[in-house]
Amino acid sequence: DAVEAMASYPRALVGINARRLDTLSLDFDAAVAEIERAAAGKPSGAILVAESGVDSLEKARRALEAGADALLIGTWAMRSPREASKALSTLRAGLGRG
Repeated sequence: DAVEAMASYPRALVGINARRLDTLSLDFDAAVAEIERAAAGKPSGAILVAESGVDSLEKARRALEAGADALLIGTWAMRSPREASKALSTLRAGLGRG
């Protein structure tokens, strides 16, 4: 559980995976709900990473708004590098990190 991991290791990098590792299916909505739950109890030094299923600007924005500090976007960046790059630039500008 992400909250327990962060309580034990307050400076941890903790991933919330949208992929069920037993079936390899994706449930992005469940991951967003878990990110929100984990973010509510996150120590200031911890970093929450949204993993798997982040393949659009909308999903990236949802994960960040839920409380993710970072995004794992390997498949998206590999399949659509220009789209992913543009989306990240848009997000960074919106976050004041342009």
